Amino acid sequence: MRASASSTRSATSPPKSIIPRSQASALWYARGDGASPAQASGRQVPAFAKGNLLISMRHTDLVLVVDPRTQQVVWSWAGPWRQQHEPTLVEPGHLLIFDNMGAWPRSRVLEVDPRTQEVVWAYDGGRTPLVSETCGTAQRLPGGTTLAVASDTGVAVEVDRDGAVVWSFVNPSRAGEQGELIATLFQVERLWGEALGPWQDRVKMPEHPAEVETTDDTDSPGLPR
Repeated sequence: MRASASSTRSATSPPKSIIPRSQASALWYARGDGASPAQASGRQVPAFAKGNLLISMRHTDLVLVVDPRTQQVVWSWAGPWRQQHEPTLVEPGHLLIFDNMGAWPRSRVLEVDPRTQEVVWAYDGGRTPLVSETCGTAQRLPGGTTLAVASDTGVAVEVDRDGAVVWSFVNPSRAGEQGELIATLFQVERLWGEALGPWQDRVKMPEHPAEVETTDDTDSPGLPR
């Protein structure tokens, strides 16, 4: 596991949203150039063809795809998220997004189907809410688990499809006279195999998340699993 952390943030300051939520609908554009991308996402949504750029514009709640050859927007969606971070393509052609403020006062990770505009999976922390107004990341891991990072509160958690926690970390670093400032976790990334570099022989990594003892923390009414 690799983490980057710097800066501090007040643990008690209330969030303020100064950008109104966009009401724009999804916009669909066909490439029409006969492209045959290798990835499943490109086969199912032509705009997601290999070589196109997936961009997040968090202050307008917009995720879009740009074709760098034509410099044209070929797909966009102001989805059910607000002030989102790090959209990524995951199988089978879905988008995984860290939604900072779409369900405030909680943050959440959303997996959405760009074809049907449905939320197919979500995680908001259950009994221990994810809370991050300004930053956050989500990573789909081998075996199907998801690593979510609530940057502002210094929390990283890995969960399975049922929302059960298989690994978690809370940044112990604090600052301020009363310890009210939390060290931000800008990004936490799971490393596997050779990516561990010189630590590979020192750290025993499980071959599959099922080998990690799980803790049930699935109390998230109303969220699809």
